[in-house]
Amino acid sequence: MNYSLATDSPFNTALLSPEGRAVYRIDTYLSSSTTTVKKVGGGQSEMEIGRVVWQSGRPGTAVVHGHEIYVNKSSFFSS
Repeated sequence: MNYSLATDSPFNTALLSPEGRAVYRIDTYLSSSTTTVKKVGGGQSEMEIGRVVWQSGRPGTAVVHGHEIYVNKSSFFSS
């Protein structure tokens, strides 16, 4: 499925289905250096499915379905 961003910021946005319905919500909190990803359900209820804790100079920690992985911020969006 192809999703589009609801706003220009990939750090604070919703991912929209081709029909324009919010499917996922992404929120980044600079005060805690944390990005959360939530699945939007029927009735606009949200359930957290992932979290990234960014750490300056070190790999960040991502928690996806209860499993921790380490993420290097500088190469996060590179191929």
